[in-house]
Amino acid sequence: MSKNLEERINLSKKDKKFFTKKFCADTLAMVSFSFIVEGTRELIVGMTPEQTLYSRLAGIPIDLVIGRPYGKYLDWLRAKFKVDKKSSFITKAAVDIGAFVSAMMPIYIGVLYLLGVEPETIAASCTSAALLQSIYGRPYGVYVDFLRKKVGVNE
Repeated sequence: MSKNLEERINLSKKDKKFFTKKFCADTLAMVSFSFIVEGTRELIVGMTPEQTLYSRLAGIPIDLVIGRPYGKYLDWLRAKFKVDKKSSFITKAAVDIGAFVSAMMPIYIGVLYLLGVEPETIAASCTSAALLQSIYGRPYGVYVDFLRKKVGVNE
């Protein structure tokens, strides 16, 4: 009986360590990817470095909140569509892009709404956002997998 309890405690510690590592990898992926990719985009479209820095710093709290839930959602979709290391590039890309667009678009719409942006402008913004999110989806999937591997939680 005591050995069974001991095994459960050790498994619980192992599960907590795994969860913590995965939480950190997914959160770091979201924060750093957003900072670098969106920061570069903002500079390209004409924002000053100072405006870009403030914009990216303002985005960190959102990224901290959505990093791990998005990672769980990505894992769920990959499992649902049976995506693994042996899957084709097209299959991996389709699932990663679908996950990114379907998760990020509602968040983007919500942020714009909370900022008081007019519904017509939100609708127009969604077109370009969907295009960019489609471009970002697969690179983000590769990046999150890379970070998970580095912390030892790739599946």
